[in-house]
Amino acid sequence: MQLDAVTVLGMGNMGCALIRALTKGGHRVTAWNRSDRSQQAAKLGIALAKNTITAIEASEVIIACLSSYEATHQVLESEEARRALEGKTLIQLSTGLPEEAMALAQWAAENRVPYLDGKIAVVPESIGLESAVIFWAGKKTVFRRHVATLRSLAGNPVYVGADVTAASKGDFAFLCYFFLSTIGILYGTAFWQASGLDQKQYLSLIPNFAADILGRLPSFRRALSSGDFTSEIQSTLKVDLNGAKLLAMSAQRLGLLWDPANFMVDCFRRGVDSGLAEKDTAALATVFRGS
Repeated sequence: MQLDAVTVLGMGNMGCALIRALTKGGHRVTAWNRSDRSQQAAKLGIALAKNTITAIEASEVIIACLSSYEATHQVLESEEARRALEGKTLIQLSTGLPEEAMALAQWAAENRVPYLDGKIAVVPESIGLESAVIFWAGKKTVFRRHVATLRSLAGNPVYVGADVTAASKGDFAFLCYFFLSTIGILYGTAFWQASGLDQKQYLSLIPNFAADILGRLPSFRRALSSGDFTSEIQSTLKVDLNGAKLLAMSAQRLGLLWDPANFMVDCFRRGVDSGLAEKDTAALATVFRGS
């Protein structure tokens, strides 16, 4: 099977990670960046285009990994760039709002450019791994046509539908997990240090903690699918609230910034105040949805 030739617009940390994964996957890669990246391109073993037009003309697939949707529009809005793009596939990998994805998809359609909106759910060093996840939205025919390229970027390319806004929505759901778990790890580290304990010991235990949380996923799935939050109780919201209150009190006494602890208290309190005190923690999802 002949692999796509790919142009990557943007050579930041993520852009370079994409380039490394594509070259490892056997793709011919051309790149462009606003500022000079000739030394970086040489190290990566790729061609560096002098301008966006030659970059677009070099490949069938154009990946935009710029700072924003607006930056992508600025790079592609010239008449010359539009002509060069016609018939090629544009893949957008910048983080942005669903309405920005819709606007760029409409622009692409008006200019006869097949379009996929992608959202990366990993850090740069995980790009190209079998476990890496990227959400993809757009026409399924376009997704299937380039799936080999998409697998070079992430071993788990998740197609979320023809609605181009779906990838952004999936990305924000991922960021709920990513940001809150990251804050949890770092807040726990700060608490451990403030308690006079060895942070290396705490950090070494994170995989154990994570395994215990992930172990609850099967019961979460069953409870959220059935709406039954009493059959498989691992912890009730009342118990969770009491634990969060004690955490917040202890954090205050240690002199920690206690906004994160208060946020936990507020979440569990809302569940309890909604009449779910004796329900499993999974019931909190219904509170977040406002149902």
